[in-house]
Formats: sequence, structure tokens, C-alpha cells
Amino acid sequence: MSIIKKREDIFMTKKLYIITLLFALLFSACTSNKVVNNFKDDKLYVNALQNTQKTDVVIDNRINVIFTATYLNEIDSQFKNANENFIVSVYEVNSEGIDIDMLKFKLNEKSSLSIKPLPTNHVMTDKTPIKNQWATFYLVTFEKNEEKSKELTLQYKN
Repeated sequence: MSIIKKREDIFMTKKLYIITLLFALLFSACTSNKVVNNFKDDKLYVNALQNTQKTDVVIDNRINVIFTATYLNEIDSQFKNANENFIVSVYEVNSEGIDIDMLKFKLNEKSSLSIKPLPTNHVMTDKTPIKNQWATFYLVTFEKNEEKSKELTLQYKN
């Protein structure tokens, strides 16, 4: 009696493996075989992604400001000039807009040379891999900095 029971268990186990394998094949055949199909296939996008940082300002466990910066000198030849150039997006969650006079950017403790607001549909905002349609975009320029490490800080007085 126990030999027959063991054969039935082995048969059921094999049957379970075959059914599992068939389901796995069925579901894998219905999906795209490349995860990277969701990403743009160009060097500009890859370089921009590698040179972009995002941070959130959290107060009382709530995100108040979303800050994203893309370092342009490493991603586009038109910005390999005598300055350090960034596209910065700032989104304040509970605000109607951001007053540019309230912003102060620093790169390694040195103030920016210029801060130019960019319209959301500006061609340069396409260079940012992290999109936020509610953010305000700026082209921020600094004096050339020979230091390898670059620390970009934003001061905002509300």
C-alpha cells in the first residue's frame, strides 16, 4: 500500500512541475523580453541619467520640496565651456509657484553666476531624465570649478 502511495506522490509532483513550467512559459511569452525597452536608447539620455541627482525636502514626514539637478557639462558638448552648467527643477508641493528671488544656489559654497528660468516645454528640459510637469526649471551657471566633487546646494526662503 505504501509503494502505491509513493508512486502517486511522485506522479503528482511531476505533474505539478510540468504545470508550473507551462504557466511560466505562457506568462513569459506574453511579455517583452527586454526591460530596457522602457528607456530611451541614446547616449544623451544615459549620460543625463548618470549626471542627475534628486532629493526631497521632508518636514514632519511630508515631502515639501522636490529638487532635481542635471549636470550639463558631462552630457552635452555645447556646455563644455568655461562654466559649470546645471538644469535644476524645483517643485514646492504646497505652492502656486516659486519666486526666483527666493532661490539661492551654491556650488561647493560659491554662489551662482546666473539663474535663468526655463519654460516647461523648453528644448533644454528634454535633457533631464527625471520629468516633473509641475516643477519650475532653471538653467543655473557657476564659475568653473576644478574640484572633482561637486556639491550643489539650494537655499530657499519662504
